[in-house]
Amino acid sequence: MSLPYVDVYQKDGLNTAPARGMGTGIVLRSSAQWRTWYSQIRSSAKSNDVWEYIDPDTLQPPEYPRKPRKPQPSDVQEDALYPEDLDEANDAKLHRLLKHYDRSILEYSTLNRALDRVMERICNTLASEHQAVIAEIEDPRTLLCSLRDRFSPAEGERKIELYLQWGRLLRSSPKNSQVDSWLNEWENLYTEAVSAGVPNVKDHQIVSYEFLAAIRPLDESFHGIWYEKLFHDPSSKVFFTYVMDRRKLAYSTSTQRIRIEVNKVKRKHHDVSVASTTSSMHARTWLKLLDQQVGNRT
Repeated sequence: MSLPYVDVYQKDGLNTAPARGMGTGIVLRSSAQWRTWYSQIRSSAKSNDVWEYIDPDTLQPPEYPRKPRKPQPSDVQEDALYPEDLDEANDAKLHRLLKHYDRSILEYSTLNRALDRVMERICNTLASEHQAVIAEIEDPRTLLCSLRDRFSPAEGERKIELYLQWGRLLRSSPKNSQVDSWLNEWENLYTEAVSAGVPNVKDHQIVSYEFLAAIRPLDESFHGIWYEKLFHDPSSKVFFTYVMDRRKLAYSTSTQRIRIEVNKVKRKHHDVSVASTTSSMHARTWLKLLDQQVGNRT
């Protein structure tokens, strides 16, 4: 039985993006974050080449490799306690075993460090109120299985909750300064809802009309233009077009601000250079006049 959904898209009465940790990614607080949280853990494990060891859906995962034992002189010569006790042939044999051991211990250490990194990421991205659940678990696969059983929502439950969240989003209307967060929420929730097969959300034409109705208080001209386009071409990608346009605008505005600041610095540097050059010219002229006056007096 999964934990009940918590509507993480609501905060202080305003729609915001999903909860995130301080530089650690999405924080798992309830079933609402399970899909995206699980995806980030899976990506992390795959990038560390250890997903096959911790995949909770694998019935027979490979066993963790055991730490290799370092070869001893007695392994190649029964009565030897130290390398000095070995004859030439057995000394060469021990060296071959030690080379193989060096490779094995390196592979073992690399794998364990990778598993530790994934384990640390799981622990760091689990909300503090659920840390007690994993306090006694030291194996990353066992930990991931436990969290899946606790947070992974049933298919029907997930559909219902996403449908309710979608309805709240349609009735929301952010201030101009919060439009980008609001659009991020549309993207995130739309992706989740399509994945879960939420009714109506799979129909892009319906989504487009719903988005136009929601965006109208913020951008009347956009609403009018795209309502007409959608009427004549139902396949128009209204929502994604608007999001891309907003991001292009934000990028161009940011770039323009950077250029303005760079130009300010250049102008300031130029003014300082001109002032310095002018002062130097004045000084040279003054010295030249002074030399002439001294020459006339003599």
